[in-house]
Amino acid sequence: RAHHQGRGARRDRATARTSVLALLAVIIAERTLQPVPRVHLVWTGPEAQRARARDTAVVLRELFDSANASVLIAGYAFDHGRELFAPLHAAMASRGVTVRAFVNIERHRDDPEDPDACVRQFAATFFRDHWPWPTPRPELFFDPRTVSSHRTGEYASLHAKCVVVDGEHTLIGSADFTDRAHTRNVEAGALISDRRFADRLIDQLHGLINAGHLLPL
Repeated sequence: RAHHQGRGARRDRATARTSVLALLAVIIAERTLQPVPRVHLVWTGPEAQRARARDTAVVLRELFDSANASVLIAGYAFDHGRELFAPLHAAMASRGVTVRAFVNIERHRDDPEDPDACVRQFAATFFRDHWPWPTPRPELFFDPRTVSSHRTGEYASLHAKCVVVDGEHTLIGSADFTDRAHTRNVEAGALISDRRFADRLIDQLHGLINAGHLLPL
C-alpha cells in the first residue's frame, strides 16, 4: 500500500508540475503576442543639448492629420482654436471622423448668475472663437460643478489634458491647448501608442458621462 501511495504522490507532483509549466507557457505566449507600447517624450520649451523629445505642437497636428475614425480631447484651457483645430475639422469633413471634447468652463465675475446661461455663453464663445465652422461639429461635454461652484462651494476644474486618436495613440501631459503651452512654456508629455492604455482612458471619461458626472454642452 505504501508503495502505491508513493507512486500516486509522484504522479500528483508530476501532474502539478506539468500544469504549472503549461500555465507559464500560456502567460509567456500572451505577453509575447501583445505589442510593446511605444512611448515618446513630447516637449515644449528650451531644448537640452542632446534633446530627443518631439515638439508638442507638431505632435498634436500630426495626430489630428492622421485621424481616421475617432478623436477624444480633454482640455482645461483653449485659445487659437481656429488654427489648432483646422486639421481636425478637415478630418471630420473628409473622412467622417467623430470628435468628443471634454472642456472646462471657468466662471468669471461678469458671467451670468444662472449656470445654464453660463453654459450657453461658453458654448457660443467656443464655437465663435475656437470652432467657427458650422458643420461638422464635435460633441462637447462639461463638468456641471464648474458652473455651480459659486452656489455649492465645491470648486472643481476639468483639468485633464489629453488626446486619443483612433483608440490607439494617446497624447497626455501638462500642456493646455494654448499658444503659450505650445510655443513658450516648459511643458512635458508622453505620446503613447498602445490600445490598452487608450481604451482605459476612453472608458474612464465615457464612464463619467454614463454616471451623469459629465453633461453634454
